[in-house]
Amino acid sequence: MEVKIGGRVPITNPTTFDILVEIVNIMEPKAKLLAYLRDHFVVTPRLANRMGVNRMHLQRYVAHGDIKKIARGVYAQDDAFLLDPLLCYLPFLIRWPLAVVSGISALQYYGLTDANFRVRWVTLPQSRRVASPNNFKIIYGQGSFYSLGIKTIKIKKAAIKVYDPEKALIQVFKYGDFETGLAALKNYLKSDRANLKKLSQYGKILRHSLDDRVRSLLAQ
Repeated sequence: MEVKIGGRVPITNPTTFDILVEIVNIMEPKAKLLAYLRDHFVVTPRLANRMGVNRMHLQRYVAHGDIKKIARGVYAQDDAFLLDPLLCYLPFLIRWPLAVVSGISALQYYGLTDANFRVRWVTLPQSRRVASPNNFKIIYGQGSFYSLGIKTIKIKKAAIKVYDPEKALIQVFKYGDFETGLAALKNYLKSDRANLKKLSQYGKILRHSLDDRVRSLLAQ
């Protein structure tokens, strides 16, 4: 008797142990994938392939309810993490790892604005042009306009780049809505995060000073 499991070479007169070994060989890549998703939240077919999981396996796992396809070429074990103010960027960041959560989106993360904006702000290096997905605002920068103020936030093993509050504030005044920026600046000045020297330095480097607005608000 021959038994063929998982597309491998048939086993002649298999013992129970042989069959169990073959089942483990089939299950191991799936276990690796699920363990990876528990720590990293999302995966692409290219990353999954390194764990021995091909596209056909991914389709099968989706059909069985083991994982979900949450975006084009992006899979997750579930989609609850999409409610998190930073983790929700992972489906984009896994494809564009140099992207930085920016502007209003960064201010939302720091709790400096309660404005409910559905548009997500990210910044990419000038050389990395991408087709802008729906509900995304992409800013391009080079030198300090990209690199200044980047912080890396780790949630489990997922690493997410986000600008510090000073860079985010200047971006909102430069590229966004004045009223939203002004409200966020007021909140910033009242918060423990306020660093006026740093904000002034950033304004000079990015050629968009907020010094006059800060002085005006402090004088009120």
